[in-house]
Amino acid sequence: MPAQLRACYVAVCDVPGCGYEYDENAEFVGYYDTPEEAVEHATEEAWDPSERFTLLRDGRLACPKQDAAHDTARRVLAALPGQLAIAPVLDNDQRRSDHLIS
Repeated sequence: MPAQLRACYVAVCDVPGCGYEYDENAEFVGYYDTPEEAVEHATEEAWDPSERFTLLRDGRLACPKQDAAHDTARRVLAALPGQLAIAPVLDNDQRRSDHLIS
């Protein structure tokens, strides 16, 4: 069969109301085998550096769109240099308990 249905991962902007899907060269959306691979391509291996996504500290992604919501996400939640891991998104109870422990 010349075509097969396969599950894949796509890097998507997590800034509320955006949802932009990472595309490597504006001709197609990048489909990847793992979430880590999708994040790596969107944040570090983009052909055009101006199209790179930003990995936020909580594991979400922000596309390069320039507006108040995206700029705030990148400024407040930008990942530490060298971070390339998808962190779990914690619910309020987990955040609260982590805060009390540390």
